Amino acid sequence: LFLARKPTMNSLLLVAFSLGMVVVNAIVPYNSCRNVSSAGNAASCDVMIRQTLQFRRGNDATDNSYILRAIDFGADPTGQLDSSPALQSMINTAWNSSRGFKIGLESGMPDFGGLVMDLTGGHYRIDNPLQFPSAGGGNGVFANGALHASSSFPRDSYLLQLTGIPASSGHFGRYRYWTFRNLELDANGTAAGGVVLTQAEEMRFEFCLFSGYTKTGLLSYGTVNELFVTHCWFRELNDYNNCHNDALKQGTGLTLYNNDHSLDNVVIFCTQTGVVTNSSAVIYRNMHIYTEGSALNASRCFWLQASVRMTRIDMSYMDGCTIVIDNPEEVQLNNNFFLLGRGMQVAGGVVVLRSTTQDNFKIAGFQMKNNVISGGLTALTDVVKLDQSLHSFDPIPMDTVVDDNIPRVFPDLSLQATRKRWTQTFSNTARLSIDVGAGLLFKLQPQTHVLYSVVMTNDADRFVQHALLPISAGDTNITVVTNTIVSQATLSLYVDQSRYA
Repeated sequence: LFLARKPTMNSLLLVAFSLGMVVVNAIVPYNSCRNVSSAGNAASCDVMIRQTLQFRRGNDATDNSYILRAIDFGADPTGQLDSSPALQSMINTAWNSSRGFKIGLESGMPDFGGLVMDLTGGHYRIDNPLQFPSAGGGNGVFANGALHASSSFPRDSYLLQLTGIPASSGHFGRYRYWTFRNLELDANGTAAGGVVLTQAEEMRFEFCLFSGYTKTGLLSYGTVNELFVTHCWFRELNDYNNCHNDALKQGTGLTLYNNDHSLDNVVIFCTQTGVVTNSSAVIYRNMHIYTEGSALNASRCFWLQASVRMTRIDMSYMDGCTIVIDNPEEVQLNNNFFLLGRGMQVAGGVVVLRSTTQDNFKIAGFQMKNNVISGGLTALTDVVKLDQSLHSFDPIPMDTVVDDNIPRVFPDLSLQATRKRWTQTFSNTARLSIDVGAGLLFKLQPQTHVLYSVVMTNDADRFVQHALLPISAGDTNITVVTNTIVSQATLSLYVDQSRYA
């Protein structure tokens, strides 16, 4: 009727209003199905949901749409029924869709063109892990919902498993350019964790909550490069009151291997260890980690294992936990805030540098600057502790700087540094000696750089000769001698262990 004549504003509004009524009527059954009490009701609601979505899209889930919705495949958004078969079907459909091979990914790698697997805001119970096909592929999105492991979920499996074929088999078997967004991944104290990745590159996790894991929230190993994690939360225990119970904590927020990752705006709470990694070329920024416990393995913010290099931890908050670095090389800890807690007391330091090799590992390129340490623990003595219980470090570090850290602590800690200043006044002596052992990170060596000055207070009328005595390995004192007894003199020292040339 309206097409038979020139449309007017009133006629167009009437058409829009009529269509709106149809859409509202189509959506009402879906809203009424949010709380179902039986499998029969759930099945009826599933039909209504399918009809509603078919009206919205004008097609079904078997077409070539770039948006796949979980409820189109029979998933139960109320969490009462097992949705793992339906969600697995959605994933398989994404892989079977005809996307062709696009420019921009590796030759021969399927490009899904931004395909979205949408959980549509539902809560889905899953009894089995969701496996992304090992054939690999890239440029897709998995988003917008919550996955909850059931009590029968396999304990050694992860909710989402992206385990591809090793790279030696060619380009296939790798995941690239996948985005996981707006997800709650609840291992529910049963599953090993939220996500496991192997053979993956350029992966993004944004606005995700990982909870209830028994091993690790996000695990990457094999060949995984350029993993970006931002605005995510990791929480092993949901009850904050249990955070101090070491017996209940056994998991790790993130376990990272391989290289070139970036973590930004990440919170890790109520877990045994924040981050365990042997990845190099990684930046951690704007992190807040709280893992305070009464044992070393329950009190680590970070555990940087041997072989980690080119790693930066910057502008982060270590809340009652320590950083353990094995064989530190090219690691930067700058502009962070440390709040002292029981975990640091057990570890013996705010930062612990451990030697784990038998060949006198040389600390090289380690930098710790512009950090603030706050709080008070009477049993904690060192800000930086050298743990040589397994093996000894090479006594001469290389290009290592620990300086300009601020200890707002009571009682005061021994704030070791590689660059340190001392001033002390002496009377009626020809030997001016200052004990510097407690303030330096490393033991004195004959090559240690020392600058000194002597000010004679009451001997201005005569010239007094003075000289620095040679330093032997392991000395704790630096001594300046004069050619005569001075009535009063002030000795100032500047010691630099940062570089040996």
